[in-house]
Amino acid sequence: MPYIVFRPSIIMAMRTRERPRMHFRGITVSRICFLFSKNGLCGKMAGGSFFARKALSLLGSEYKQKRRHPCRPWLVLPCPSNSTVDMVPVDYVVESMVRGANNPVSRGRTVHLTNPNPPLFEFGLSSAIDDLGYLKVKYIKVPPSLFRLGMRVFYYIFFPLRAKIRSAMWYLPYVAEKHRFSHDNSRILGLSDPPPITRDF
Repeated sequence: MPYIVFRPSIIMAMRTRERPRMHFRGITVSRICFLFSKNGLCGKMAGGSFFARKALSLLGSEYKQKRRHPCRPWLVLPCPSNSTVDMVPVDYVVESMVRGANNPVSRGRTVHLTNPNPPLFEFGLSSAIDDLGYLKVKYIKVPPSLFRLGMRVFYYIFFPLRAKIRSAMWYLPYVAEKHRFSHDNSRILGLSDPPPITRDF
């Protein structure tokens, strides 16, 4: 029986959609956590006690009340050094599968629909944090092994979020380990590379 195996990496929303959604759980969980944190921080800086406002001010925090943008120069987030997230848009995957399936040369081949130039994890995380309106957040590079350990500690400490953190941890091998895929079969079938994952995208 003739067969074709397509192996896509992490699939994102369509690049043509007006408001694309990130389907990468690690970033989604980060957005949820920081949204709650932002709301609490904005509340304290806008109408909290005098001591809370003074303490946050001494730490360098500012609050842009008009757009609810808090500045947190004291907030430092760890990122696995040089780790990438192999993401591809769903329309690229579908187009490639249709073209590949209609090409008789593809029979008996395994085709990797992955990103030859995946974006850095730090890029994805900082984009998500920027979207939430945080300003002046700092990022520190840590060894991937230390990042994995930190995620496990986070999992055991924050019990109410354990289910969401566990689903994010399923993606740790994608983030904390290097992966390289052959695109030879993609080239043979004349399939193009996915578009770059840019900040605008």
